[in-house]
Amino acid sequence: MWSERSGRAWTGLAAVAVVAVAAAGAACASVQRTTTGGMSPGRTLGPDANILVVPVEDAVEIKSGLARGTGVALTDALRDGLVSHGFAVRVAAGYELAGATAEAKDLGFHYVLRAFVTEWVDKPTNWTRVRDSAGLSVELYAVETGAVVGSASCRLVGTTAEAPSVRFVPELADATLARIFGWLPAVLTRR
Repeated sequence: MWSERSGRAWTGLAAVAVVAVAAAGAACASVQRTTTGGMSPGRTLGPDANILVVPVEDAVEIKSGLARGTGVALTDALRDGLVSHGFAVRVAAGYELAGATAEAKDLGFHYVLRAFVTEWVDKPTNWTRVRDSAGLSVELYAVETGAVVGSASCRLVGTTAEAPSVRFVPELADATLARIFGWLPAVLTRR
């Protein structure tokens, strides 16, 4: 029998159900992040430091081959992340470390940043329950000595197969740079 009181009870239950479904959806859409690395002990970069970024090669996805455009997107994200923290940055002409180091010397740059995609699993089927994932490793070289002065890696695991293939790019770049340079990731500072 319908009454105003039972109607409010059903409305309350419906609201609880909507909140529960939304919370479950948010949990399913979350991304798990693992980062490692940092700057060499005692090493800091001054405000006048400039960095040449070696272009990142496109990711290779086991199932479907070359993930076209991922390298450019990652290179742009790394460049933009460094610029946003005040570094003078330029992207190298080629993909080889030796060539980039020579270019950095010619330009009077102090550091070369090189990154590799270590994992790229994009849009697995919903039947397999495999989640999208991506990994990035970054190395920072001192041009003067050629030594690695910092390195960092990040691995992200998502949960949806319908998201765009480059959705991990901003967070991968941000998390690896934050780890190597010791600043807070933008994903934490946006909250």
